[in-house]
Order: sequence, then structure tokens, then C-alpha cells
Amino acid sequence: MGLVPYAVDTPLFRYPVANYALVCVTVLSTFLLWANPRDLAPYMIVGAPFSSSVSWVGYMFAHGGWLHLVGNMIFLYVFGNAVCAKMGDGRYLSLYFAGGLVAAAAQSVVAPGAMVGASGAINAVVGAYLLLFPRHRVRYFIFLLFRIPTFALPSYFVILTWFAFDVWGALSGEGRIAYGAHIGGFLFGAGVMAVLLKRGWVETNDVGDESLFQAFERKRSRKREIADYQARLSAKRATASAIREQEPPAPRVDPVDPAAAALPAESSAHENHEDDGVSLVFGDPIVVAVPPPSPEPQPTTDVPATGQNAADIPASRWNQISPMQTETAADTALPPVRSAMEGRVRVSCEHCGHDTMIAVRPGGGQGICSSCWQTISVPPS
Repeated sequence: MGLVPYAVDTPLFRYPVANYALVCVTVLSTFLLWANPRDLAPYMIVGAPFSSSVSWVGYMFAHGGWLHLVGNMIFLYVFGNAVCAKMGDGRYLSLYFAGGLVAAAAQSVVAPGAMVGASGAINAVVGAYLLLFPRHRVRYFIFLLFRIPTFALPSYFVILTWFAFDVWGALSGEGRIAYGAHIGGFLFGAGVMAVLLKRGWVETNDVGDESLFQAFERKRSRKREIADYQARLSAKRATASAIREQEPPAPRVDPVDPAAAALPAESSAHENHEDDGVSLVFGDPIVVAVPPPSPEPQPTTDVPATGQNAADIPASRWNQISPMQTETAADTALPPVRSAMEGRVRVSCEHCGHDTMIAVRPGGGQGICSSCWQTISVPPS
């Protein structure tokens, strides 16, 4: 099983010509060294007794084996393209070679000896990538027996994990890897990029860009905004509390007792206010006494007085008399019950004494009192 990075999700806004050239020249120089090591070794191996001054630059283009060459070129291709496209070809080449020189010097201090490979210069590029694109993701694939799954991780997690392994390897002193060159090149690249970002010599205004400093500044701005919001909220709460303290207390409202609501209010224990028959009692549930409705005036139909008895009035004449008319001379001449003839008679209600006109026939009659609404029956004649 093998874990290999193959891409980053950083958009390229210019073609990284310098990085492609470095990859091609490094592969070609390594093949030349392998083909003629006796003649090229003094110029491409640094730290050896036979090394020349040119080897401080030439060692970046030489590698000790296939795994060393392929691994370094993959990292240079993945991270170098994004950094070169952001910085430009000239500044990218300056960063690359300066990082390689610093890496060789650091390794000569930590563990002097012969050294080849572009690992120090590539770590300078990786350190610059960390400050430029800390939140971008690095894509990996895994070599298994039957399939090749892929996944992505944040670049800051991946790069800082690699750096931690380099520090652990340098402290433990295991293996034949130049950990001093890795650490020196990484710190140099990160430091140079920090200066460039602080001075504004590298712009990060493209879509999706956010440098490490911008991420920290965004977090600090967010914290300041939260602190300001909490301060304003505390001030508003304090002002509201002061206003509530200055306001008079609200009147106390006693709950209504259902049992007391059914009892009549006592005028001796409470203050009563009466207005137009409505009684209001303060302190207890409100009891309203509504006076009975006054009788409405009855409409009348004027009928001239005839002075005749009910028996002498024809039936057609009785149909013209309203049941609600006022007393006339004809009304006073009517008998208390009814006439034997078919028509209407005035009958006095046995319940309330109100006189009501009722239609009767020889077989009797029945009506409703217009005052108390009780049934009045007239027996047959």
C-alpha cells in the first residue's frame, strides 16, 4: 500500500513555466549523473571532499535512486505549480534556489557529509504554499491490490504533519535522510513568504485565496465583532434595567375567585358606583344588575266609537279592529268574554289582566296574551 499526493485544489491563474522547467531539468540531470558519475559527481554532490563550489547548486538536480527522484518530482509538481503561478516565474526560481542553498547549509551544520537531492529546495516551496493556501485541500490516492481510492485533506494538516515527522527524525537521528535540509528549507520558504505577504509583494486577491495571515486576521476580526456585540448587548440590558427601576410599580391584580364570583357584592365592605341601573363593585368580581325592559308603546288603529254592543257589530267590521288598539267607546261596550257571532272579541287575561283581542267562532277560540304571552282560551258558545 502506498499513499501518494497527486493534486491540490488551488486554481492556477497563470501557466507555471518555471516549475515545469525545473522538473524536466532535474530528471534529465539525474539521468546524466547516473550515466557518467565519475565526471559529474564533483559538480552534483555537495559536502564531499571532492566537491566543487558549483555543487551547492548542482546537488539540487541530482538524486540517489528512482524512489528518491519520483517522490521529489511528485511533491515539486503538486505544490510547485500553485506557488509558481502565484509568485511568478522569476521570484519562484529565486525562492527555489535560495531555499536549496539554505537547506544545504543547515544540513552541513547539523550532520556534515555528502548530500544530493532537491528535498531542501522543495521543502522551501512547501513552506511557502502553507502560508499562501492553508485552507486548500491536498488530494491523495492509495495503491491497493484491486482498486485505487482517493481522498483529500486540508493542506495545513498535511504539511504540518510532514514537518513534525522531519523534526522527530532529526531528533532521533535515524535513517540516511537529510532532515536538517528539510527543516532548514521549510523554515526559509515560510519565512520568505511571510515577509512577502506582509509587505504586499504577493497578492492574494484571486478567487478562493486566503493566506495564513488573512485567516488569522479574519478570526481576530470575528472575535472583535463578537466582543463588540456582547458589549452593546450588555449596555442595552443595563439601560433597560435602569429604566425599569425608575418606572413606578404596576398595580397589583388579585386573581379572580370563582366561588366569590357567584356571591353578591356587599355594599358595606366595598365602594359601589351606580349609573343607570348598573352596579360596579371594586375589589370583587363585577356584578351587573340589568333593569327589566320597559314595555314598548303599542300601535293603535283608530276605530270610531259606535256605542253598539258586540252582538250588533257585523263580522266584517271586527276584521278592521287592531288587536293593539286603545280603548274606545266600542271597546267599553264589549262583554268580558266574547260574542256568539263569528269575529273578534276582547278578552281579559286571567294571568296579567291585560285585554287582548282574540278571533272566535261558534266552536270557541284560542289566542296569546300580548303582554305575558300566556295562552287564553274561549269556551264554545
